[in-house]
Amino acid sequence: MSDVKILCVAPDLVDRMAEAAHDLLARGLATAPEATFAEHLQRVRDGKALLWVALRSDRLLAAFLTEIVQGDGAKWVGVYGMAGVQVHAWRNAIRDRLVKFAAEEGCDCIRFAGRAAWGRIFRDCRIIGEERGAAIFERAAA
Repeated sequence: MSDVKILCVAPDLVDRMAEAAHDLLARGLATAPEATFAEHLQRVRDGKALLWVALRSDRLLAAFLTEIVQGDGAKWVGVYGMAGVQVHAWRNAIRDRLVKFAAEEGCDCIRFAGRAAWGRIFRDCRIIGEERGAAIFERAAA
């Protein structure tokens, strides 16, 4: 069992955690240029997105955002802005937590965009397309 904990940040802690995770989030959100860092964070404050972190002891290893999206006959958890250090330490924990979250929310799958190289790390995801030069990955929720 991994000693990495994946936490969905409580609304009253979003600003504090976003400040602690600023560098990771800024790096990850550079791949989501449709909005500024502040606008992405406002989506979390407004309840339209969730902020997640991966922690080991007191060390922040990763941060990312999610939104529930519905369209094209499917409902999915959209993951974006993911960035971190020591990827091999948290990848399985994030996958397992997001699969559970997607099932709890009645979603069909999990989708995220990124470099095609992410496929070597998240081997249970398949590329379903491309958007703005990024591969679109998908994994079933169950």
